[in-house]
Amino acid sequence: AEARRRIKSIELFEGFSAEASLNLLTACNNHGRSSLFEQVRSALEGKADPNATLTCPVHNGFSPLIFLSKAPPTTHGGEVAKAMRLLLASRADPHRESGRMPFGRWAPLRFAAFMQNVEGMDVLLEHIDSENILGDRFQWAANENVEHIMLREMSKEFGTDLAQQIASRSRYSMLASVLL
Repeated sequence: AEARRRIKSIELFEGFSAEASLNLLTACNNHGRSSLFEQVRSALEGKADPNATLTCPVHNGFSPLIFLSKAPPTTHGGEVAKAMRLLLASRADPHRESGRMPFGRWAPLRFAAFMQNVEGMDVLLEHIDSENILGDRFQWAANENVEHIMLREMSKEFGTDLAQQIASRSRYSMLASVLL
């Protein structure tokens, strides 16, 4: 088991600041701000735990990476991706799942796939799939309805012409579905 302490509504590892960790969680939950990267950097410099989690029922076990992974496709993804890279460089665990929720326990990549957070998925895949732990990326992307990764994998295997031909036949917009 992990040696984590609970202070008010957050859990964190020993040696980290509860106040800085709460600031980090808040910054990542408010991911639409242009100052996101600076807020994350500042919190980490203040000894925030990059693996801190909330204990409230609505965001049970949500870590900074989960909050950033939940950024909708309309959010400026470059800033979110930079903040995610900084968290991962600070040893945030990309495999840390949320707490028990009605839909189960999800890791950041699952949230990013659900929200069609393209930049977030790419950053997470760089870190967690370096040893091909997902197995067949195309199959994973098909199961998670991540069209851009399916097309990328299809391009690698069969060339861009076929992938573009298939993409042009799409009958719906995944972005519109997520936003709806």
